[in-house]
Amino acid sequence: MSNKIDESSDVNDVKQNNTPQTSPLLNSSVIVAIVSALFGTALGAAITGYYTLTLEQKKYEYSLIQKALDTADQGAAAKRLYCERLRS
Repeated sequence: MSNKIDESSDVNDVKQNNTPQTSPLLNSSVIVAIVSALFGTALGAAITGYYTLTLEQKKYEYSLIQKALDTADQGAAAKRLYCERLRS
């Protein structure tokens, strides 16, 4: 009778050992991939934001120069540029 109990417990142990387990390497790989993706996205957004801001600043400066050059009088153009520079 004890042999039957031992055999049934062995069958249960085998069934429990056949369940798929996720390896710690797989879990850490997924975590590393997610963190890397988030870091890359944040870095890309920061770089894009910086260059967008720089571009908009240059557009503003060129528009001021264009406004100043619309005036035929050079003295008035210089005064306009100087006043606009003080505002910004």
